[in-house]
Amino acid sequence: MKLIIKTCLITLGLVSLSGCVSSKNAQQTAPDINANTQYSDISLAFHDQRPYVLDNDKTVAFEGIIRSGFGIPYSYETYTKQPLTDYLSDRLSAGFEKAGVEVTQVITTPLMDTTEVKSALVSAGNKSILFEMRNWKYDTHAFSDGVYIDVTMTILDSKGKSLLTRVYNVEDNIPDNGGDSIINNVQQAYQTRFETIFAEQDVLDALKK
Repeated sequence: MKLIIKTCLITLGLVSLSGCVSSKNAQQTAPDINANTQYSDISLAFHDQRPYVLDNDKTVAFEGIIRSGFGIPYSYETYTKQPLTDYLSDRLSAGFEKAGVEVTQVITTPLMDTTEVKSALVSAGNKSILFEMRNWKYDTHAFSDGVYIDVTMTILDSKGKSLLTRVYNVEDNIPDNGGDSIINNVQQAYQTRFETIFAEQDVLDALKK
């Protein structure tokens, strides 16, 4: 009986994750960024330093947790099975490219150190944006939900000199769009977070040519 109950709960979780709704791609969830020809082409990297990934408790594709009605947590990866760093980079890059800014995406691994990541960014000869991720996951259940983010964003010039550093340690709400899936609602939360970051004037100024 216990096995049947557990199986039903997992099934319900899967239904709520995607339902019958198509999962949106990076272009469909690209943030609106107020950039134009004044802005440099950029290199972009997300660096996964989440402790639960570094200690192998979670995979690099781990995105969040959906809890059953009894609070039992079930872990979920990105629906594309990409590392979360690549998944986020695709969506932010799509936003910049929509605004006319060309983006070079730099692939990272958790085992790379920050110096190594910065060297890879600078090698393209562009200004760069680096997100160092200490936490990035969603957690949702019947009574509350949120996206929990703890990142340091650094903007570098073409030589690797730091132009701006920002720390974002936030809990963002996951919107409830009626019959939409959790996958799409969470992507909308990411979209809103990126739009908030890149609406900051000093951030935009640091990216100008």
